[in-house]
Amino acid sequence: MDFNVSGLTYDELQGEIHYDTRKKMINRCMMNLAYEIIIFLIISTLFYLGRNEDCYLSINSFCKTSLIVKGGIVIPLVLMIMILLSYNYLNTDQVEMIASLITIPSSGWFCYVASLYFSKENTCKTDAKHLFYLHSILALEAIWFFCKLFLIVILLSGILLSMLIRNYLNCRRSNRQKKTVKEKIFGRKSLDVSFSKINPDEFCIICMEVYKPQDQMIRLPCTQKHFFHSKCIGDWISVTPKCPLCNIDIDASMSVSNES
Repeated sequence: MDFNVSGLTYDELQGEIHYDTRKKMINRCMMNLAYEIIIFLIISTLFYLGRNEDCYLSINSFCKTSLIVKGGIVIPLVLMIMILLSYNYLNTDQVEMIASLITIPSSGWFCYVASLYFSKENTCKTDAKHLFYLHSILALEAIWFFCKLFLIVILLSGILLSMLIRNYLNCRRSNRQKKTVKEKIFGRKSLDVSFSKINPDEFCIICMEVYKPQDQMIRLPCTQKHFFHSKCIGDWISVTPKCPLCNIDIDASMSVSNES
């Protein structure tokens, strides 16, 4: 069904929202691409200046690998995602999924970068100055990556914790309400039902058994005055504090009857 919002139909509005989301995603890809190109140019310059340098950790080979990863994998991948997104071959959900998958190998790579940089055997600061600067840039990038990852984990953990606390409090409130309803019902003798006052063919809708003279029965304070086996309705209220037949809230019905 279409409806107008600022002169747009529902489908047109959904299209506008989708277009804005895709546009924001493309802008993010462009910013990431510009960042990766700038970093690539900086580390390429530092590698060229320190092409004849090396140190104990074979930092020269490591820097070559970094250039290959940046120039041969990261930049082309971001460029390809941006192009596919621009021509609507990818939607935003697929891009988010790709980004999540890339996070796994990226974590391994950045762990390797950081472990080399903070190693006690790293003497590159004196033996290979330009390559050490290059490595420092990659190490800062790794630290920034893990900071973002840590903030995301903290945020998600906070959301999950708040959901668990809210569910726990709701369960406690619900259980307290059910307990209160049971106490109110079973504490009022006026709600007891005598077998002599009911039709012999009547049966409890909960257990589907016909009422017998020795059965204990109780009437709910709902509009229709429905009654059931005491045990059956006790078990029922432990699950939901509503009448099994008319679905009226028992606690609210009791409050109304008390007021009247």
